[in-house]
Amino acid sequence: MKERKRSRGWSRFALVALLALGLAAPAGLLLNMALPAPASANQELHPGGRLFFPAWDVRGARLSFMIITRLALFPFDQNESGGYINASKFYSPDNNCRPGHSTPFPFDGPGTASDDVHLEWYGKNCDASNEVIEMSCADIDLIFLSAATKTAHANVIDDQGSLDVHFVINGSNNFQQRVLENSLMGVGIVADPTEGWAYAYPAASAKATTCFFCAAASGGTPVGYEPFPVEVFIPFALADDSQGGLQNELYLWGPTFLPGDIMPAQLAISWNWFDGRERRFNESSQRHAFVDRLKNLDPLFKHSTFTCGHTNDFDKAENDGASRTNVNGVDATGGCSGNGGLDATHPSDDTQTLSKGFTSTSIGWWDILKVGETPTPLSENPLGFLVSKRGLVGVVAATIPGGGSGNGDAIRLWHKDPCEFAPQGSLGPPHLRDWAFQGQSDSLVAFNLFPANSGLGIDQEDICEGLHGDL
Repeated sequence: MKERKRSRGWSRFALVALLALGLAAPAGLLLNMALPAPASANQELHPGGRLFFPAWDVRGARLSFMIITRLALFPFDQNESGGYINASKFYSPDNNCRPGHSTPFPFDGPGTASDDVHLEWYGKNCDASNEVIEMSCADIDLIFLSAATKTAHANVIDDQGSLDVHFVINGSNNFQQRVLENSLMGVGIVADPTEGWAYAYPAASAKATTCFFCAAASGGTPVGYEPFPVEVFIPFALADDSQGGLQNELYLWGPTFLPGDIMPAQLAISWNWFDGRERRFNESSQRHAFVDRLKNLDPLFKHSTFTCGHTNDFDKAENDGASRTNVNGVDATGGCSGNGGLDATHPSDDTQTLSKGFTSTSIGWWDILKVGETPTPLSENPLGFLVSKRGLVGVVAATIPGGGSGNGDAIRLWHKDPCEFAPQGSLGPPHLRDWAFQGQSDSLVAFNLFPANSGLGIDQEDICEGLHGDL
């Protein structure tokens, strides 16, 4: 492992000024400002012990800003009258921030100026590098990436990738020396000054917890993390090439079971996507990670394959809204501009006519399920079998180039609630606060190792109902 320590940098610039700084400031200044960075997409927005950023991009003139924040220390209430002792030396056992990471469980004692945060940078084609930065309580750090500065942090060949972030024991320089603390928040920003767009997204946050199974199976300290979901939803995406040249770039990763490991070579997914009139299209693929346009994953998801009318051709998709004055996908007006046609019956859409203020739009939503992976070797496997270990984290970057005046936005991937079945049969991932997992943190961390409802031995449904002890 190659470890690099960098001094903290500060910026008081607003976002717009920050983006401008990325264009104009000398590289030396930007590196002084740079620090840790995370980015997320499918867990809830809460501080955690692990942050996963699925997207950074420095192709051409593109810039990426990875921003990590650590919650502030609050002082211990020494007496009932409200007096506080020196917060720089002592802190509450239940604090937001627990400085002094000399052990995996920093509960009380004197604080330190800063603690080690491990960053694992991944390129989209399996290469990886790591970095260690220091963060004090209430710290906020920014890492700036461009084509010129990338290798100062992400020493990888690729110009697109992801970032995994977590606390480690101070001075260990070892990603397996995990620490039980949940004070990290993160946001990723990607901008293209040439095309004129920027988008921001939150890092996927997973809380740290005790996990004795983790130490036995994978080495390191007895600390693990909430699982990520194995089934995720893109709640909407306008079809590629619509809206004046829309580009939907999916960043979808299966983060390693514990942060900092080598990313396995194979991630297999299957998906269903539905057009504007509930017609289903399905396909599957496997890669190291999915960093690609939606229309490349499924060639039907582009504007030219959508029709504003009804069609029986399953090589075409249908728009949202009542079918216009066309029959079997042939537009009689040349512009999908008529009111509802009579060639099909779509109960939920028939009344969505132009006269009622509805447009005909090429749009769809996706349901993506992880169906396989290259297993990460574990030193022990007390369960005796392996179903899956990794979940999914993703975001869709939806951008329209505009010669300096384009548009961009990030579409966060969603997932089912804890212990609820999703459409393709997976169960939503649990959280530390869920009643069935109180005092059973090993079972929570290892949740994705079990099948959803096998009917044989322990499965996820049993675990969710509390019909078991901890592993």
